[in-house]
Amino acid sequence: MIKFGSANELAYFEYLNIPDPAAPNNFIAPFWADFNPIASTGTIYSKLEGTTPNRRLIIQWHDIKLYKEVDPGGPQSSATFQTILYEGSNDIVVQYLDTTFDDVLYDQGKDALAGIEYVEGLLGLE
Repeated sequence: MIKFGSANELAYFEYLNIPDPAAPNNFIAPFWADFNPIASTGTIYSKLEGTTPNRRLIIQWHDIKLYKEVDPGGPQSSATFQTILYEGSNDIVVQYLDTTFDDVLYDQGKDALAGIEYVEGLLGLE
């Protein structure tokens, strides 16, 4: 999840419908699932490319495991995907390279949510 504003709302592993006035609000969720980037071998990268006013911000989740998969006895598959934000526009591009977890309950986002939500949580798109 890409969260804008208050840092008090960062850890949300259970998602709500979009829109919803309950926290979190003001976010882009390219693949909202119960990921565990701290305990997994994956990395979250960010890169700002170009020159103003035509820059783009790329945020990539690379080889990130679901919380349930960090257990050494569980499946060890992961996801890789990215979100690109374009300066001076409302364009958001989300690209998915791998969202297969070797578990039919989670593969290709079956237990995930994607969407955007405005500041107060009254407007959004799931």
